[in-house]
Amino acid sequence: MTVFSADGTRLLTSSDDRTARLWDAETGQELLKLSHPDKVRCVAFSPGGEFLVTGCDDGFVRFWDITSGRPALKPLTHGERVRCLEFNAEGNRLAVACGYSGTGGEVHVWDWRNDNPAHKPSLSAARIYHTAFARDGRWLVASDADGASHLWRLDGLSQGGFALRHNRAVSNSAFSPDGSRLLTTSLDSTWRIWGLETEKAQSISVPGGQRQVHLAPDGTTL
Repeated sequence: MTVFSADGTRLLTSSDDRTARLWDAETGQELLKLSHPDKVRCVAFSPGGEFLVTGCDDGFVRFWDITSGRPALKPLTHGERVRCLEFNAEGNRLAVACGYSGTGGEVHVWDWRNDNPAHKPSLSAARIYHTAFARDGRWLVASDADGASHLWRLDGLSQGGFALRHNRAVSNSAFSPDGSRLLTTSLDSTWRIWGLETEKAQSISVPGGQRQVHLAPDGTTL
């Protein structure tokens, strides 16, 4: 996995070689090497840019000082491999998806600065490929290998949701800017644009199955 810093000057990468690395995006120079006890599946920059965040197969999400590379906050502990992580737009919540083939999937939502669970774990039927928050913070989605995008309303951090389904694995999902629609992409060779209040979709056929798609900031263009 590779992510840019907010200002575009640095890259953070994860690897099966049990490291995450910070790079100068212009020169390609390695700035930091963060060693882990197992494979690193996912990485992120914290919303304020002061921490590097890594998810590892040992079940831990770790926080590292972006300047020194030293461990910073207390790690967040999970019982399964960490597959993906996502901050909400406000920056006070972190969604962590865990699990692997044969064990199902689980999503945790953390008040990460205070090391407190903000939402009870929610179960999914299969390995989770992608998580995302709506920009307004009302919705969380987790998309899985069985073709389902599981949605939960987080207003007041209450639990309860539903699933939107493709015929094959869902590889990516993105909310419209106003949070009223969800775009999903699948290996069944379709994109679908869902109305979250109606749970109905407009389907777009695409060749070969698409793994990534993004909405323009104004929500009108794919």
